[in-house]
Amino acid sequence: MRISSGLSGALQENMYDGITVLGTISEGRFFRVLKDRMGTKHIILKSAGHKDAMTTEFLRREFELGITP
Repeated sequence: MRISSGLSGALQENMYDGITVLGTISEGRFFRVLKDRMGTKHIILKSAGHKDAMTTEFLRREFELGITP
């Protein structure tokens, strides 16, 4: 796994509800996959590259499919 060092210092230090962004794993045209830390656990989050209805809907549908038993 390769982590890009292209994140700004402000983003790396950003804390949101106990989540610290450690780096970018992958960045594409629509989405960005981030390696984060929540407490003592490392987690992966997917973020929309654009704040538009299409990417928001893609992420919502992907989430719903992922939590379906």
